[in-house]
Amino acid sequence: MSAPLATLAEKSALRESIIPRLRLTFGRLARVLVSAAILSLLILRFPTGVGRAEHFIYLANALAHGSLSVDNLPASVPDRVIVDGHTFIPLAPMPALLLMPVAALAGLNFDEYWASLALTLVNIYLLNRVLARVGIADAARRRALLALFFFGTIYFSALVQGTSWFLSHILTTTFLLLAMHESLGSRRDFSLGSRRDFSLGSRRDFSLGSRRDFSLGS
Repeated sequence: MSAPLATLAEKSALRESIIPRLRLTFGRLARVLVSAAILSLLILRFPTGVGRAEHFIYLANALAHGSLSVDNLPASVPDRVIVDGHTFIPLAPMPALLLMPVAALAGLNFDEYWASLALTLVNIYLLNRVLARVGIADAARRRALLALFFFGTIYFSALVQGTSWFLSHILTTTFLLLAMHESLGSRRDFSLGSRRDFSLGSRRDFSLGSRRDFSLGS
């Protein structure tokens, strides 16, 4: 066997020996992060009780009754604007619009944390699709990256908090992932634009980081 062919065979054998180890490492990393996340939820979230500062369920309830004011917002909840004796919420309204069906069914007896958790499940699915579209075909690697993003970054802190400000962050992430998915696929202008606008409707300061259009697919 000539030297170049021998070198090629050695590289192939090395690759075949490393790939299973990487998959095992990725799998272990994902399990560690998910286990730590579940433990953190049990320790940090549930003993604290129902979320503090939950604005959007009150606004959703008001919208369901044809009003913009939330005069029944508890005094302990910060971030309010009072105009002519009526109380308003100075937060982007998209989370409240999303919660309107819930408010119509359950009234104010709803913890916004569960909305954050449901959106996180959607975000896991969307990011997995985005990773596949950018060329990460190995499922073990995608699972490790998903675990790293959702349970190894500040995203997890936002999830554990379960309050209105962090629900805004999580819903903004949902629309950004939808826009990225569209940018890597059909790239329909209306779809891309509407998803960007929905991000702005979820958290207004998103505009500070959105000076360029989504161009992942270019």
